[in-house]
Amino acid sequence: MNYSLMLPVFLAGLSVGAAAGFDTLADCRAYAAQTASYELFAAENSDFVDPSFSGVFKLFTPGYFDRLWTWFGRSTAARWSIEDMRDALRDLCAQKGARPAVAPGAVSAQLQLPADSRVYVWGDLYGSFHSFVRCLEELQRQGILDDQLHIVAPNTYCVVLGDTVGRSAFSLQLLTLLANLMQKNPGTFIILAGKQEQGRYWENFISMRMPLRLLASAYADPGKDRDIPLSGLINEFFTQLSPTLRIACSKNPADFMLCTQGEIADGMLDLVHLKAIIGSEQWLQALKPSRGLDFIGFTRGIPQWSLISAFNYIYQKYFNFSYDAFVLLSLKDNLADSMLSLHCHDMKNAAGPFAVHNYHPLWGVPVDGEADIKRMNALPVVTVGSTLPLTGALRGAGRAIQKGLELGFLQSNEQPKARFLVRPILLDDANLVRLARINALTLLKTYQCNIIIAPFGSSHLYSFMDLVQDGKVLVLFPASGNAIFRKPELKNIIHLRCSYDSEARGLAKYMVEQLEIKRFCLVYQDDLFGKPLTEAFQDELKKHQIDESTAVPFSRLQTTFKKEIELIKASNPEAVGLFTTSSSVAQEIISQLGTEFFIGRRIFGLSLIYDEALSRFLIDRGIPSTFSYIMPDPKRGTIVIVKEYRVGMERYGFVPESNSLDGYVAASLLVHALEHLEPPYTKEKVRDYFESLKGYAFKDLGLTFDPSKRQFIRPMLLRSEDDRWFRYDSAQNVLKPFNL
Repeated sequence: MNYSLMLPVFLAGLSVGAAAGFDTLADCRAYAAQTASYELFAAENSDFVDPSFSGVFKLFTPGYFDRLWTWFGRSTAARWSIEDMRDALRDLCAQKGARPAVAPGAVSAQLQLPADSRVYVWGDLYGSFHSFVRCLEELQRQGILDDQLHIVAPNTYCVVLGDTVGRSAFSLQLLTLLANLMQKNPGTFIILAGKQEQGRYWENFISMRMPLRLLASAYADPGKDRDIPLSGLINEFFTQLSPTLRIACSKNPADFMLCTQGEIADGMLDLVHLKAIIGSEQWLQALKPSRGLDFIGFTRGIPQWSLISAFNYIYQKYFNFSYDAFVLLSLKDNLADSMLSLHCHDMKNAAGPFAVHNYHPLWGVPVDGEADIKRMNALPVVTVGSTLPLTGALRGAGRAIQKGLELGFLQSNEQPKARFLVRPILLDDANLVRLARINALTLLKTYQCNIIIAPFGSSHLYSFMDLVQDGKVLVLFPASGNAIFRKPELKNIIHLRCSYDSEARGLAKYMVEQLEIKRFCLVYQDDLFGKPLTEAFQDELKKHQIDESTAVPFSRLQTTFKKEIELIKASNPEAVGLFTTSSSVAQEIISQLGTEFFIGRRIFGLSLIYDEALSRFLIDRGIPSTFSYIMPDPKRGTIVIVKEYRVGMERYGFVPESNSLDGYVAASLLVHALEHLEPPYTKEKVRDYFESLKGYAFKDLGLTFDPSKRQFIRPMLLRSEDDRWFRYDSAQNVLKPFNL
C-alpha cells in the first residue's frame, strides 16, 4: 500500500481527537525540553536576514505511524502540530475581544492604567520559542502567570513588540503559543505588528515558507493562500495587530509612553506628551554587548530604549547576545515616577536566576529603586538644544556630534550626587539652512530652550544669527570656524575650536615648511565656508613666496565633478586641498580623480571632514593625507578628557573619532559650568562663567577666553604621515612639535 497517497487525507482530519498543543505552560516546558538540542541549530547559510534551517524543519515533519500513534493516545512525548497553530489562529481571529481596541482612524492601540499597574514587554522574538518559554516560567515564579497560561496578577499586561516570526526554526510553534496566550488573556496579552507582520513581509523568508509547505500543504486554500499554505489565515491575524501601543497613567492620561517595533514617524513624535519610546533592536546599539535593554539616546528630546529579548542562533552569532530578557514597566501616578526594570537571564550561566536592573524611564540612567527616582525627579532640569544634520549627506558628522553630546550629558545625569539633569533636544536639519532656522525657533518657542550647543555648519548658524544678536539664545561651541562669527559685539556666542582660517594657515605652513610642497590645487566649496579658507591658505602661501596654486570652486549640491576633475588634473599639483564640509563629497572627488592620480601626490583638509569613513577610505587606497585636528587624536590622546571620552565610547560600543570627541568636550564643558553655578541656571550665568576663564585647566585642556574673537584660545594640531604631531599657534604664526 502506498501510504504517501493516504497521508494528506489522514492529516486533514487528525486534529479532531487530539488535545490542543501548548494549552498549558507544562506543555510548553515539555516541548521545549524535548527539542532543546535544536534551539541553537546552526543555519545552513550565512544570511543574517533569512537563515535556512531546512534540516530542523524536516525533523518536525511527522511520519504516518507517528501521527497514527498520537491519534490513539499512545504517545507520551510532548506534541505540537500544524493543526494546533491553525486552530489557535482561527479561534483568535473569531475572538475580537482578544485584542486592545483601536479607535477608527487611530494608528495606535492604547492602555490607560491605574497606579501600581505592571506592563511586561518583549522585543523581537523571531521564533525564539525556547527563550520565550523560559521567560514565561520566570513570570510563573513571580506569581504573574499560572500553568494554564492565564495572567493572574491584577492590573498586569504583557506586550510583544512585533517581529514574532522569522530567523528561526520554531516560528510556527511560537506563533501557536502567542495565539493561545492572546486568547486566554483578552486585552491583557498584546502583540504589536512589526515588519514581519505588516504587508505580508514574512512570506519572503525561508524560515516561514519552508515549514508551512512541508507541514500544511493539506490545508492550502487556493483562494487565500497564494503559494504558501495557511498564509491567508496568518495574514488575517497579522492585519488585526496595531503597530504601536500607547501606555498612559489614568491620573495623568495626556502623557504617554510609546511601544513599537518599527521606526517612529515624525508625525507621531508629540512634542509635549510623548515621554519615552520602547522599541526593538536598534542596529547600531546591537553591535555592542548588551544584556537586553539599552538606552540609545534622545529622539527630539524623547528618551528612546532598545530591547533585545531572545536568545537564538542569529543574535548569539552576530551580536554575541546570550540572554533571555524582558522589561517590566512599573507604573505609578505618572510616568516620571514609574520605573523600568530589565529582567535578564544569561544563558552562559544556565543555572543562574534572572537578574534585575532598574532604570529611570525618562532619563535613561540606572537607579537603585523608587527613592532614587524621587531624588532625580526633584532635581532642576536644564534643557539644551542643537540643530544637526542627522540625515542627508552630512549625517555622518551630525550623528557623531550627537553621540558625543549625548554621552557627555548621560554621564552627568548618571552621577549619584548630580545637582541637576540635562535634557538634550537635538533636532535634525538634514543639512538644510531653512530647517536649521526652523529648528532654532522650535527650540526657543516649543521647548523654551535658549542654549544651543554645537550646531553644525556656518550657513546654518548664520540663518539664526538674529536670535544671537538679540540675546534670545546663547550659542556654545558651534561646529563652525568661520571668522564672521568671531566679533566682539556677538556677546551671545562662544567658540571652542580655532577659526577655519587659522586651520588653513596652519596647514599651509606645515605643507610648505615640513613637506616642501610648492604646487597646490585648492578645491573649495563656493560659499561662506570655502571662500575664506581658500583666501587664507593662499595668503599664507604668499608669505612663503609661493604663487603656484590653482583654485577650483564647486557647489555644495554637486554630485558629479567632471569639469572640476579636468581642472585639477590640468594644474598638475603636488598636493590637493579639499575645503568642503562633507566627508562624502571629499570621497567622491577623490574617487573621480582615481587612486593612480595620487601616486606621488597628497591630500589635505580641515578637521571638520576627517571622520572615520574618510580615514578608512584613504587608508584603503594608500593615499597619503594630512588633516588638521582641533583636539588630540581621539583614539590615542593621553590627556584626561580624551581618555575619559574613550572609556565612554567603549561602554556604548561606538568607535572614537574626531566629531564625536568635539561633541563630548562641548557637553562636558557645559556640565562643568553648570556645576559651578547655582539655580536658576540661565544662559547669562553660563556665558559669564565661560568668559571668566583665564589660564584654566579643564581635564588637561588649557582654556583662556578671548573676548575680541569670542573664543577660547586653542591651538590647532597636525599629524604627519610618519605619525609625528605638530602644534600651530595662530597668534604667533609658529609651528612646533607636539607630544600627545
